[in-house]
Amino acid sequence: IDSDGYLYVSDTGNHRVQKFAVQTGDRVGRTVAGECCCPRLDLVPGNDPSPVGGSALHQLKGPLAVSVDSSSGTLLVADRGNHRVLAFGPDADAPH
Repeated sequence: IDSDGYLYVSDTGNHRVQKFAVQTGDRVGRTVAGECCCPRLDLVPGNDPSPVGGSALHQLKGPLAVSVDSSSGTLLVADRGNHRVLAFGPDADAPH
């Protein structure tokens, strides 16, 4: 939870991080890192229909944990599948 009361959740299976306004009782999250949880486009019968993560800077692959730096508002994401940690500024659309 950041200093403004927003809850950040790493949605590992959908390869994204969601932000919830828990102070207002919001139950619908907003994707703040990664892409939407779109189903696979290359689905063939018998294959797993789960969303696919990626390795580009705007994509995640199995984010495991998140943390917010209280002094800067930077969102840190442990991107397990890509073996990296990404830092997103408070108003950034891409990692820095």
